[in-house]
Amino acid sequence: MKNVIRFLGSNRFFWVVVGITILQGLWYALSLQPTLFDEPKHLGRIFFYAQHLSPFLGTQDPSWDSLGAITRDGSYLFYYLMSLPLRFFQLFIHDTRTLDTILRVICLSFFVGGLVFFRKALVSLKAIPGSAINLILLFIVLTPAIAPLVGAVNYDSPVFLIFAIILWLAIRIIQSKKLRILDILSLLSLVLVMSIIKWTSIALSIPTVLYLGYVLYRRYGKKFRTELVAAAKKAPRVWFWVAVAGLVFAAVLFIERPVMNTVLYGQPEADCPRVIGYDRCLKFPDYAIYAEIGANKPANFAPKNPLEYLLVLWIPGMINSQVGLLSPPFPLIQMLFFVFALGGVTLFLVYFRTFMRSEINRFFLVIIVGYILLLFIYLYRLYLTYAIPAAINGRYLIPILPLLFYFVFISVREVLKKRRKTQGALLVIILLGFTQGGGIITDSLTSNEAFYWRDDTTRGINSKMRSVLHRLVKEK
Repeated sequence: MKNVIRFLGSNRFFWVVVGITILQGLWYALSLQPTLFDEPKHLGRIFFYAQHLSPFLGTQDPSWDSLGAITRDGSYLFYYLMSLPLRFFQLFIHDTRTLDTILRVICLSFFVGGLVFFRKALVSLKAIPGSAINLILLFIVLTPAIAPLVGAVNYDSPVFLIFAIILWLAIRIIQSKKLRILDILSLLSLVLVMSIIKWTSIALSIPTVLYLGYVLYRRYGKKFRTELVAAAKKAPRVWFWVAVAGLVFAAVLFIERPVMNTVLYGQPEADCPRVIGYDRCLKFPDYAIYAEIGANKPANFAPKNPLEYLLVLWIPGMINSQVGLLSPPFPLIQMLFFVFALGGVTLFLVYFRTFMRSEINRFFLVIIVGYILLLFIYLYRLYLTYAIPAAINGRYLIPILPLLFYFVFISVREVLKKRRKTQGALLVIILLGFTQGGGIITDSLTSNEAFYWRDDTTRGINSKMRSVLHRLVKEK
């Protein structure tokens, strides 16, 4: 048993987790056309920016309208940065499928980088064993909502990486007895950049920055400014000014887009009609869909109150979409995640006082609660606007999933801390549960063949994979 635990906590097992992540991501990248996860929109905008030197586009040309109000897009930096490698590969590759696959692999590499930094962050806590950290990451990559997504072109993967780095820096700042000026400047720069990679990641930034500000104020009080100046003087000159320049540059980009959007249009992501007009926005498929839904909103719509919406629609929808992103979930993997969610929350509440003695645990809880609260408010407003439970999708929880699994783990560990055999048996049961729809299993069994690339090799390999999995997985 000791050898097993040692292996689970080793670097070798972590790279096994990374290998599983890459294989699952490549299955999606090499098997399916860009029809899911908003890929057509993402790819269209990336290819568009590859034709422009600057990300600042000025007045919107009507020929761009199928991409939405792209001149004021709140997440423009993702598309512009992804267009840079695309420009290079376009010099000698002209096949669209190959270029799409390269962009998918780049996004996959972002997610792998996120795993590396989440591991560094959790290891730096010295609160849980390495075996637990590697298992947390394994459970994440075997979550059906994540397994195929990491092989798609999406802005969730770079956000996963950037937030992992932010979390690692934040832990260093909280744990240090000295004021880490370079870490603070780097963290603030990354917070600003993350917000223009995907504008809704502001919901991650707000609780993170507020809690760090609270920690630093509580620690230094009115001496904070003095300590900050002293730390700046002690910092290596070159790296200090590089960090300052990075923060100023990130702040300028942030002000130009979400801040100016809020000033001019009332929100960080400008409403399309306010930028280019309603009729032109109808050329943008995403807007046209929601416009049609809004036009057909029942006049007698009686919305559920927030509590009903939470219990009846939001929580079941979030859990189900974690285990069946492309298709309805299979029963055993669905049951496993309901147990994770409900059992983890119950045990966490039982040991709440014990866990909250830790500064880091309080920090993690503020991030989780703050992010989920802001996400809930945003989605509830969509529900009120369109009379449907729109955008309830488990992939929105991806950045905080390591923290959620962390709390589930320490809760179970608190119950079973003196029962090693029971811990081992529980781990075996969980891993067997993942064989019943975890990772890419559910999606490879149920994905629509019309989504596959139209070549015999791709379809043949997936057909053989499905024939094997059908014998091993309980689907009903």
